[in-house]
Amino acid sequence: MEEIFVFLTEYTEFLEKMEVTQQEKLDLLLSGDLKKIEQSIMVQQAMDKQLENLEQARMRLFQEHGVEGKTFRELIPLQPEAGNGEGSSSCRQDWQLLYDRLQKAIDNIRYYNKKSQDFARSELIKAGSDAGTVDPSSGVYHPDYGGRKNMFSKKI
Repeated sequence: MEEIFVFLTEYTEFLEKMEVTQQEKLDLLLSGDLKKIEQSIMVQQAMDKQLENLEQARMRLFQEHGVEGKTFRELIPLQPEAGNGEGSSSCRQDWQLLYDRLQKAIDNIRYYNKKSQDFARSELIKAGSDAGTVDPSSGVYHPDYGGRKNMFSKKI
């Protein structure tokens, strides 16, 4: 389980970096610096790919250790109450602290991402971009939104 703990520590550190990136993205959106926003989006896309690779590695590692299908949270009770005395970080409290860090990073990423999406959506609506075709509740383009029909909806 020590190998899993080390991996999950790296996974958590990556998500904490991703959290900072999401916060920076929101700050850039608020600044309106289009060039920096574009760079931020490219960084975000690269991080998304890294996260996908980490998740695949996590699934393989869990399978190798016979805990396939279990979540991080489900692994915590499987850990000993106290460490081995060899400087090992495999006691339940260490796992719980790491889980709490991971959960905080995920919650903050979701928060910053939602704020960024809400801001971008409101700016598009203010700018009148595709007025009548962007559903303000979802931000998704739809040709029939607002009662407008597209040219392909008529029967000939």
